[in-house]
Amino acid sequence: MRFVPIAVALLVAASAGFAEPPKAPPNQKGGVQWEASYEQARARAIGEGKLLFVDILTDG
Repeated sequence: MRFVPIAVALLVAASAGFAEPPKAPPNQKGGVQWEASYEQARARAIGEGKLLFVDILTDG
């Protein structure tokens, strides 16, 4: 009976190698869409009902 879960796990692991990673749209860097200013980012977050992450430790 242990054969089935092991076989399923191996099949999933093998098929994951064929999956293509998602591509970020041209205006995004690393899957994150950066806004030009805090005000724009805040307005967008409010409009989409999402949280806003503010990175204060990175230069640039």
